[in-house]
Amino acid sequence: MRTSRLLQFLLAATLMGSAARAGQITFTMTADVTGTLGATPFTDALLTVTSVADTSGVFVTGGIFYELIATSSTVSIAGVTGSPATFTGATFWEDPNGSGDILFGDASGGGGFGCVAAGCPILGFVNFSLASYQLNSPIGPISGNDFPVAVFDAFENIPTSAGLLSVPQASNSTEVTSSLRVSRKRSLPPLLCLSQRRSFCWGR
Repeated sequence: MRTSRLLQFLLAATLMGSAARAGQITFTMTADVTGTLGATPFTDALLTVTSVADTSGVFVTGGIFYELIATSSTVSIAGVTGSPATFTGATFWEDPNGSGDILFGDASGGGGFGCVAAGCPILGFVNFSLASYQLNSPIGPISGNDFPVAVFDAFENIPTSAGLLSVPQASNSTEVTSSLRVSRKRSLPPLLCLSQRRSFCWGR
């Protein structure tokens, strides 16, 4: 009996700890890029992508692909009228563990190299300090070598509030940071008990 109650207590503590770590995370990725936003061309301009997401939404596919759909994402391009603009389609972040990659992507569909369950990556870089990152904790600033965006064949005609965004070229100065604000709201079951008689229960 004591062993059973101890296991129940440890399970409850684990659930509470997991819930307490979940919260709102903000990712920021920057790069020097060339392309167009709506009808406005830009060359070697600083692009900043900012996304907000809830870490409780992290999921894993293929055993190594940590993925997180963003609640919202914006893009700012230095010197370009109409930015910052909001991505009007769904976006996501991905970290294939073991590779050192971190990727920002378009979740609206499509196909091509690097596409995963969440969608297709459109910007990313390699830094092996990210080899075990799971998209649920603060990092950075971390920089690395940019993937040629043409590798993904996907950073074209991405819908934003300022028109379609296309970036056929990005430099090697890509950098990413993230900050985490832990929510106090716990996603525990409505009622959690340490005994079948409900003599030790808490919840709503």
